[in-house]
Amino acid sequence: ESVWHDTETGTGTALTTDRQPASIHLTFFSGETGEIAVPGGSAGTISTTMSMSELDAVVPGLGASLDCAQAGTRVVTLLSADDLNESTATGLGLTAGASAVVVIDVDKVYLAKADGDDRFVVGAGLPSVVRAPDGRPGVTIPEAEAPSDLRVEVLKQGKGETLKTGQTATIAYTALTWAEGTVFQTSWDSAPIPYVLAEGNLEGLTQALEGKTVGSQVLVIIPPELGFGEEESAVPANSTLVFVVDILGVDET
Repeated sequence: ESVWHDTETGTGTALTTDRQPASIHLTFFSGETGEIAVPGGSAGTISTTMSMSELDAVVPGLGASLDCAQAGTRVVTLLSADDLNESTATGLGLTAGASAVVVIDVDKVYLAKADGDDRFVVGAGLPSVVRAPDGRPGVTIPEAEAPSDLRVEVLKQGKGETLKTGQTATIAYTALTWAEGTVFQTSWDSAPIPYVLAEGNLEGLTQALEGKTVGSQVLVIIPPELGFGEEESAVPANSTLVFVVDILGVDET
């Protein structure tokens, strides 16, 4: 089994779920020779942003070593021969049955769910939202006519950075159609996604997220002209869309 040790302990946001994204730097060394196993980059370092479940899918055993690690932490992990199957070892340039030492620097950790203060929403005829312990929203559409204009309600007010045009927000979301009241897309079954606040993306969602803060949860009702319009796609044409969005982090593009 793999073993690990924190050589530096960070003080930032902690990794508490295996679906939580993090920006990490990994350097692989041969356990036998001590030489860097993956060439290229800065001193053989690979930089990536992914969840720990995604990391484990690429290199089994690595995700567990980052459990509860905070941003700013450096972890040194020894992967035994049993952890490195043939395909993994080959990808690292190691012989089958070899061991590897991995130095992981946790640069940034994104929130697992919106952590802002609850806000009281004023207004009748709006969808109701409940949350599971992991943050996954449940949404009920009222038996009422959909609003004709873009409606944006902050359900949780985060205290993080404010989103600006051109930035990439990391979000978790659930999307429904008002008429059917059914979910047509959600990130909660896989992993949060990057969303660029820029022209060409879903106009109503971009408008709704601009000026909002990291840690917020936002209810967005998007009329057809700011959504998919007359296009027949994953939803019927001229659909009013309902999004519940958790803003988990933000990066410059």
